[in-house]
Amino acid sequence: MLGIYLSLVGAVILVFADVLKKQFSSEHPFEIVVWNTVLVGIFFAAAACLIAGAQVLDAAAFIWLPLTIVLLIAGEITFIKSLTLGDLSEVAPLRAVSPVFSVLFALLVLGEFPTPLALGGVALVVSGVWFITPRPAGSQVRVLSKAARYMILSQFIGVLMGITIKIASAGISPLIYFLCCLLGELAYFSIIIQRKKFDAWALYKSKPAATLTMGSLWGVGLVAVSIAPAYTLVAYAYASSQIYLPVAMLVSAYVLKERQVSKRILPMLLLLCGVILVIFGAAVK
Repeated sequence: MLGIYLSLVGAVILVFADVLKKQFSSEHPFEIVVWNTVLVGIFFAAAACLIAGAQVLDAAAFIWLPLTIVLLIAGEITFIKSLTLGDLSEVAPLRAVSPVFSVLFALLVLGEFPTPLALGGVALVVSGVWFITPRPAGSQVRVLSKAARYMILSQFIGVLMGITIKIASAGISPLIYFLCCLLGELAYFSIIIQRKKFDAWALYKSKPAATLTMGSLWGVGLVAVSIAPAYTLVAYAYASSQIYLPVAMLVSAYVLKERQVSKRILPMLLLLCGVILVIFGAAVK
């Protein structure tokens, strides 16, 4: 049960971290927001490594690190752009598309045909994406917004990153590997901030408590979700983390005061049911 609790709590915490990211990104360049988030998150990742006694068994696995860092940076940029450009109630449910990409990779790369349960889940996810996509005025064709496209792209990149982490985890603890990825991400955004002559500490100067809270929530939530599969079945951990979707809808309605939330509840439920079917459909092979 510990793994399920970690997954549930971590996912809920990440919702509020993303809300702060969204709010800060409307006031400051996203590079500064990401830099500050990662800076604090590194301390929590390092603490998790120490507590878990994480080890490096085969240093050769670090050969995947540059690629993973590139994917992490690309995923972070597309994710935060999605939060900035759209309503949380629109883009948060689209996180559910990542297991669908996993099914497609398994089919195309490994030749593993999905189970009927997983196929049913894919159909529900596709239906949810279709229903959450608005129609432009005077048109019968639904068109994904730029925010939605960024979110879907970020989830695709996330699946690729997950594959590299899984490969590397044969020789390195995922916690240590991810900590190294965060250090690489921090170095990248440090260079970008210097080149653009941004004030990296602008967030702390304006809202120190909120900035520290954002980084802490992100770090704690990410670590909790990351280590949850070690304490329960992977399918249970991933399914539990989908609590992110309904919580994000509630936060969108009552904290962010978004106006279209009610119209997105049904698509969110389709996406939620679909992603859970995909997860358990893959688990029962």
